[in-house]
Amino acid sequence: MQGKTIGGAFSIGQGAAEACLDVLNKCDGDKAIAMATYPSIVPPPKRFVALQTAFNFISWNIRHWITSQARGIRTKSIWGGSLIDDGIGKAIYQDFLPETLANGRFIAAPEPHVVGRGLEHVQPAFDFQKKGVSATKVVVSL
Repeated sequence: MQGKTIGGAFSIGQGAAEACLDVLNKCDGDKAIAMATYPSIVPPPKRFVALQTAFNFISWNIRHWITSQARGIRTKSIWGGSLIDDGIGKAIYQDFLPETLANGRFIAAPEPHVVGRGLEHVQPAFDFQKKGVSATKVVVSL
């Protein structure tokens, strides 16, 4: 990333926000993180579930806020509900989509514009997207 200006970061999954904080701390550019997931307790608690989950969530947010403020990094949460643990995610992404995509009943559209494979293609993908795209999936395979 040396010599490059970053446009921010997108975190999704356990530990991703912390990793983004570490990366952005060493970069020039827009120091902002869009966070699509919140921390979860692994393994899930068996007793006092609501209390432990609330404590974990609040304490993580306080630590995360202090770290981001100290490093001058803005953060925003993207809330869309959790499909991981409620059975809906499995119903959609394991039970429904694979079969309907395979038999053509459901079509993934538009066609992706694959920029490349590997982290070295992330910046060219951002550059392509920045030029202006419409109804296009800009993809970097990892």
